[in-house]
Amino acid sequence: TGTGTGTSRRGGLVDAILAPVRHVARAVFQFVLGAVLKFMLGNKYEFECPLVTVSDVVDSHELDSIDLLKVDVERSELAVLKGVRREHWAMVRQVAMEVHDSAGGTNELEECRRLLRDVGSFDEKRIVAEQPDDLEGSTLWNLYASRA
Repeated sequence: TGTGTGTSRRGGLVDAILAPVRHVARAVFQFVLGAVLKFMLGNKYEFECPLVTVSDVVDSHELDSIDLLKVDVERSELAVLKGVRREHWAMVRQVAMEVHDSAGGTNELEECRRLLRDVGSFDEKRIVAEQPDDLEGSTLWNLYASRA
């Protein structure tokens, strides 16, 4: 009976020591988790930024050529291409872009191809759309155009 009592006392002592440690650990975990979630989800900031087109950039920097026009704007690809004035298309040598097809019920991929061909004057044979194997069946495509 004496041995059982000693073990019980040691268990109670360990529990008495660990209880506040567990409480502090739980509080720290909850605080850190809350801070991370608040940072990731709750702290949203709004910034006012001027909207400029590709042609605005060409004009303001007095560019005479664009070796590569890289576009990755999350469902606004066609708007970017439409922001290149006709007189600036001749200075664009290559285009590489990510296109979200069927965004908003439209055929964005075909519209981008058409604009590159008809307005940008890229040869149809030098406009290539590809879909990576791991994205097959999705609406995400890579579209490339280059001049000869």
